Amino acid sequence: MLDEVLETDGQLENLWEELTGSGRQVWLHEITKRTHGADALFEYQPLVFPVYLQTREYSYALIRHGAPWLSQEEVVARAKERHDRAQRMAAAKTPMIWLIIDQSVLMRRYGSAELQRDQLAYLVEQIERERVTVQMIPLRAPRHAGTSGPRRIITTADEPDVVYMESAEEGRIISGSADVARSRMVFTALQGTARDPVETLQAIRDEMRMIDDE
Repeated sequence: MLDEVLETDGQLENLWEELTGSGRQVWLHEITKRTHGADALFEYQPLVFPVYLQTREYSYALIRHGAPWLSQEEVVARAKERHDRAQRMAAAKTPMIWLIIDQSVLMRRYGSAELQRDQLAYLVEQIERERVTVQMIPLRAPRHAGTSGPRRIITTADEPDVVYMESAEEGRIISGSADVARSRMVFTALQGTARDPVETLQAIRDEMRMIDDE
């Protein structure tokens, strides 16, 4: 590979992808690097658990049903890629992670009830290890600042904060100071609406018991 000869750390490959393809690999590489190199992450997710907290089976179910145009081999490869990143994150001491989710994320049975229970058990394990702090927004919450979708505020000591927003097709990194400040305001509003971490942990355990009783 020319990247290896010139020791450019994948930059030429990224440029080629950006010029000739969808660019997916470019933003995925960039956000993965920023996420794993951060000091702190403040994330809101209304639909699914973030990639770095997913089990392999949960990732597979999301990709299989969320991107039906992919081949079986592509689904398996992407699920493995996600799982590998999640394992690296779990083993690392940083970044500090503060996650806010909608209650519906606990209730959805992606793949199967058993698969969802395993995902919830994994989340409980990470909470008890103090690897992540989680808050939940109740379904009946009258105020909800998260209607503009998921977002991840990435804080790094030696770089300005950025915000990552993603859809199924592409990701976007927002670096403007005013836009980052707005995302912080949204996150603060979500924290004010959400259940506290102790109540959230109890809600996760309650959901696991409900699955056991189904």
